[in-house]
Amino acid sequence: QYAKAQCVEAVIGKMNATQKDEFFNNAQRGPIELIMGKSAASTKAEDVDTLRTLIINVKRDEERLASVFLFAARNNDIELGEIVLGKASDEKKKEILGFQAPNTGSY
Repeated sequence: QYAKAQCVEAVIGKMNATQKDEFFNNAQRGPIELIMGKSAASTKAEDVDTLRTLIINVKRDEERLASVFLFAARNNDIELGEIVLGKASDEKKKEILGFQAPNTGSY
């Protein structure tokens, strides 16, 4: 695990539920979107490792799981895809596996 992911994990581990909600649901742009918004050329292994750490710590059935799963697929990241599906209920898994991203050029 890269140092950035370890730092994120340590900080999240010290947060209470309210702080986690604020961290993950930043009105401007949350940490998940910042990583997924990078171009494929600028996305580094440590970014993907940090994203895995973030997803492990989000709530079950998090709204963004489908987008993260698509990001994982586009980056051939099986481990991230498995983490995403592990965070999803059976109903959410169906939604994720049937998800089609809007044609925005991102993720």
